[in-house]
Amino acid sequence: MSDNEFPIKICHGWYSETAQQNKLSFKHEDSNKGNYIYWLDINDEPVLVTHVNNDPNDKPLFDDVVYIGPLKRWYINK
Repeated sequence: MSDNEFPIKICHGWYSETAQQNKLSFKHEDSNKGNYIYWLDINDEPVLVTHVNNDPNDKPLFDDVVYIGPLKRWYINK
């Protein structure tokens, strides 16, 4: 591998309404910043996620979690 090549790790996105509501209810001075995390999916569409990891078998522990799919990159926090 040359100096300017980097191994690409595929990220996987998950969404849990419970996790999202927990985040929204957490009160602190920046509570209105970054409560919604968007990544681009493999079709370059923004998707709302609550968890991102490198293993599609490593399911977050929330009962209502839904697998969003593979992700390309972070997009924006709102």
